[in-house]
Amino acid sequence: MLRIYKVLLWGTYPFLLLSGLLWAGCVFAGGFIVTVAIHNSSAETLRVTPIGTVGNPGFKTTLPLVSGRFPYLPASQVSQLSIAPGDTLTLHYDFDDINFSEIVVHDERGGLSLLVVDPQPTVNQYHAPAQREFDIDPAELTSDIPASLVAVIRGTAPAQNSHWSLYAILIGPWILCSVLAILIARSRRLAAELPSPRQPPT
Repeated sequence: MLRIYKVLLWGTYPFLLLSGLLWAGCVFAGGFIVTVAIHNSSAETLRVTPIGTVGNPGFKTTLPLVSGRFPYLPASQVSQLSIAPGDTLTLHYDFDDINFSEIVVHDERGGLSLLVVDPQPTVNQYHAPAQREFDIDPAELTSDIPASLVAVIRGTAPAQNSHWSLYAILIGPWILCSVLAILIARSRRLAAELPSPRQPPT
């Protein structure tokens, strides 16, 4: 069994390297995390989908939301986030490769409206937003939503991937390596405690 444990331990080394690189990436990403707040001034519960713009062509996608604490893992939900009347939703995202440009608002009747955050999102990329607090006032929203944004909304679901695979790579190899190291140490100790075989008489 000792040899098997050693082979398994060696097999964890590539995953430990990958996990270490991911942890280093999380540390680096921490320098680009920005916090924004969205307030619901309407009389109904709204759902919001923050949109970002990538590159000079102006490719639209959902904002890469993350947790508000290290290691800033991807959020489990990035679209149709619910805000009760009078409440404020606090979001965190990585602005390194994207500009926060729009907020798509979903009302209780299924209608869509738009709050423009940055009217020129392809200019001066990539930067944190000058404004970090936004008020959803129905009187200030527009129903003129570009087709590119409609396509983004249709391609997203309220419940997104929980990123369990990422969590497994970040944490799993270290747990497995620790368990195997303990088993190897235990096997060596048990082997040392076994009585030595008797030598045949000469």
